[in-house]
Amino acid sequence: MPSFFRTLTTIALTSFLSACATTNYDKSEVCSGAPSGKGKQYVITDAGDGYLSRSKDNWPWGGLDLPENTILSLQCVIPSRPTSQPEQRRAVYEIEGTQNLIFGTTSTDGTPNGVLAYETFNRAKSLEGNSIWFTGSVRHGVSEAKNLERYTVKRITQPTIMSGSDLLMIVQVEGAEMKVPLFWDDQSEEFGIPRGSFFESEPTSDQLKVPGVEIPLIKEGIVEIGMSQNAVYHSLGFPKDINYSQFRNRKVEQWVYRDTRTLVYFDDSKTVFHIQRGY
Repeated sequence: MPSFFRTLTTIALTSFLSACATTNYDKSEVCSGAPSGKGKQYVITDAGDGYLSRSKDNWPWGGLDLPENTILSLQCVIPSRPTSQPEQRRAVYEIEGTQNLIFGTTSTDGTPNGVLAYETFNRAKSLEGNSIWFTGSVRHGVSEAKNLERYTVKRITQPTIMSGSDLLMIVQVEGAEMKVPLFWDDQSEEFGIPRGSFFESEPTSDQLKVPGVEIPLIKEGIVEIGMSQNAVYHSLGFPKDINYSQFRNRKVEQWVYRDTRTLVYFDDSKTVFHIQRGY
């Protein structure tokens, strides 16, 4: 973007943000005696989940309307006070490029809700334009991605309040756009998706942790007697329910796929020994 237009965009965004947020809170007063957020940067992913609000006094019901990708700088976390969710505390942010503060909630350990670390967001944005492979019957509405087929990430965007995910990955599937919920796992420091997995290069049997002979079954979304548990996961995705029982002195694990009305049973060796369809 030419510097002239970049300057105009910055001025317009700053003016908009200044107009839509309650201005001139005294940070030192608001954060007095509270743990410092050290200016860690975030972007909004779910304003509803985080109860993000422009108002300190009406928090958490002050309403919020900020452009996508607005950067927030965490200033402090305020100890809890009586709310509808008393275990939570307040996170205080400054809108980047302004002196305006907005307020949100945290989980019980003080982790801010409704936002994603800016460096994590940028990591997700780096997927745009790249090839990607799915397993586990990834679908959205009537669209469905085929297992282990190459797709291109069109864009990464922020979700609607009702989606419940950190971000959305938009891919092209048979002439239509498919929105794939994208979640960040702090422990593995990787992105994951529900009902399956995705890979940034065509996965090998070693990566999938399955025998090579099971790759064709995974591609077709098929489950057969003798399949490994990993292969079933990559073929059908994670089950809706998992049940455990005893049968003839052996432990049995049952995976329940409600959408396809399929029950898959595993023995002690994590191998399929029975499949029930149309239950």
